Amino acid sequence: MKKISSPQNPRLKNAIRLKTSRGRKTQRRVIVFGLREVQRAIASGIQPLEIFLSQELVSAEDCQALQASTSPATEFYDLPAALMQRLKYGDREVSTVLIAQRPDLTLDKIVLDACPLVVILESIEKPGNIGAVLRSMDGAGASALILADPQCDLLHPNCIRASMGSVFTTPLAVASTAQILEWCRAQNLPVLAARDGADNCYTEAALNRPVALAFGNEAVGLSSHWGDGDVDAIRIPMAGVSDSLNVSVAAAVILFEARRQRHNS
Repeated sequence: MKKISSPQNPRLKNAIRLKTSRGRKTQRRVIVFGLREVQRAIASGIQPLEIFLSQELVSAEDCQALQASTSPATEFYDLPAALMQRLKYGDREVSTVLIAQRPDLTLDKIVLDACPLVVILESIEKPGNIGAVLRSMDGAGASALILADPQCDLLHPNCIRASMGSVFTTPLAVASTAQILEWCRAQNLPVLAARDGADNCYTEAALNRPVALAFGNEAVGLSSHWGDGDVDAIRIPMAGVSDSLNVSVAAAVILFEARRQRHNS
């Protein structure tokens, strides 16, 4: 394990740049903050390029476990606790940071099971909402997440944190809305679009079959592309003055109805 003691170390400076969207895009890297998240990323098959940690903050047993679970090509760097905090994201203290090659997120990487339950999120702005949807997907047993025309990074640190690590265990893809609709048709995968004012309640929809669930932008919902004749709309009934739920809450409600139907069928 190599030691870093200077804030001017070029490896450390490159890692710090990954805290920005521009840095991640330029370097084509993903950065993972926190021992738990790092452990889950490795367990899911992520191959780290570099791991930064502080032996002042991480137990010897955890250090040994990390080294045993990664390839010999992974570079380990030990930082003093004070210097390690230059790598923290937001106000959360951090003891361990992983850097890996950004994965391929094309649609052709998605392999569907016999009865897939796919979630599509269009033009989502907040990475925390994507992470919360991923956490619900994990609990409900969903098959894959596809982002349509996203307005934020799917592998943003806030998405990783909010997903509780499930971002690493869920098949992911990013594409345009038109490409996703074409892909769904090619897969013979019916699409249900969550829309305010739809005729059918979500509990009336058949969710115990292969299906994709589409949810839209936090402010304006789904675009008009999801109004094609082969896309059915469903709604969540609202009793108060609000006409809709937060996208992550709406996804959770419908996902767990799908789980209920599939579990009871």
